[in-house]
Amino acid sequence: MTNSEHQTVSADATDWTEYYKAPFKATSITRNFTGNLLERYLSLGNHVPGGASIIEIGGANSCFYTRLRDALKPSKYTVIDLNNYGLDLFREQYKSDIDADKADAMQADVLDTQTLEDIPKADIVFSVGLIEHFDPEGTAESIRSHFMLCKPGGLVVMTFPTPTLLYRATRGAAELIGKWIFHDERPLKFPEVISTCDQHGELIRSQINWPIFLTQGIVAYQVRGESHTAEGSG
Repeated sequence: MTNSEHQTVSADATDWTEYYKAPFKATSITRNFTGNLLERYLSLGNHVPGGASIIEIGGANSCFYTRLRDALKPSKYTVIDLNNYGLDLFREQYKSDIDADKADAMQADVLDTQTLEDIPKADIVFSVGLIEHFDPEGTAESIRSHFMLCKPGGLVVMTFPTPTLLYRATRGAAELIGKWIFHDERPLKFPEVISTCDQHGELIRSQINWPIFLTQGIVAYQVRGESHTAEGSG
């Protein structure tokens, strides 16, 4: 799963509307591996009585919503994205949850901090394959937005492609046969991500998700401030 924060389509941008109409086939194979990892990482923060509130950034038509809703039983799950087509798909599929105020879909740009300030903070904020679709300054700003949207003591989790030999070989093969669609994806090394995250929270856990071939790093941070409880912070 990747983000859809870019509305404008150019030769170097990913066309996210087309992605939602016809998802990259490889992602459907790897989602189960990523879903397993996400469930474990997000459970680090699932210790709020009555269920944690969750924000998924870049989560238009989220492929993880049903799994995480059923596993973590959040009090509310909000997806934030810029691509309205993907958001409409989410709204149509999960209308009953939205009507029951258990879910929401909001159109916003992860780089528009002024708009994000008006969104209620959540206990858990996460994204899957979002922060790599920007230049270094945009990546740092998008990371800061995760922490801005999270309550003090809450949990921030991010996944991002990282340029292992396996990643480079897999992407190179996809580009060679003309199947690569994420033209603005910039694989990130851990130090770039951690250098910004460390300004806003404490690292709980990190690793590389190897089985998906297009290897992704994942980090979990506790946001600085009073924790809900000591549970889940180690």
